[in-house]
This record gives sequence, C-alpha cells and structure tokens, in this order.
Amino acid sequence: MNITNYLDSKGIRWSPIWDDLILIDASVIHQIDIDAPGDEMKGLLSKGGPYFLSKNKRLPHFFARLIGLKQSGAMLNFGNGDFLRDCSYARKDEVVQNADVDIPYFNFY
Repeated sequence: MNITNYLDSKGIRWSPIWDDLILIDASVIHQIDIDAPGDEMKGLLSKGGPYFLSKNKRLPHFFARLIGLKQSGAMLNFGNGDFLRDCSYARKDEVVQNADVDIPYFNFY
C-alpha cells in the first residue's frame, strides 16, 4: 500500500516537505529504525509487522507502539537501530509492506 494512504488509514499524521519526501509524525505510533542488518531486523521481519524502507539506507522502519519505555528523548539507540518517537522521513512514493497486519505493541514494563 502507498505510504500516504497507509498513514491516512491509521490516523498517523504526515506532511509533504519536498516534492518527493514526507515527514511522518512518530509521537503516537512510533517507529523502530533499523540501521544495519542483524538479528534485530531478522526478528522483526519474522513477526511480519508493517514497515517501509528508509529513504537513504533502504533498511526497514517498523511501525510500533512502544509502551512503558522510561527513557526520554525523541530517538533512543538499541543494538542495530533506534526507537523513533518524534518523526521520520520517507519517500512520497514509498510502499508499506505488511500493511494489512496490525501495528504491534512492545511493552517495556
């Protein structure tokens, strides 16, 4: 599914910023940004959650609901990636994979 259609269908705010890029609000529906292929990416891919490829590295950004994460900050590092809780960028023509799958919850309590 086209990313802007997906975001609209899930009530995720976004806005165009350049002809070919959009800004995605990650304050409610967060993202897990994979920075290097590894076990984290394989584990998340095996769960089958919705994701799109990052604009530069073309690695997955998984949509997620992060519950009980005590650290503050817009971006928190882990292993081979980051938890995004502010915003991210995507190509306007990007496709969301597994768009028919519910956005998973990750509980940190």
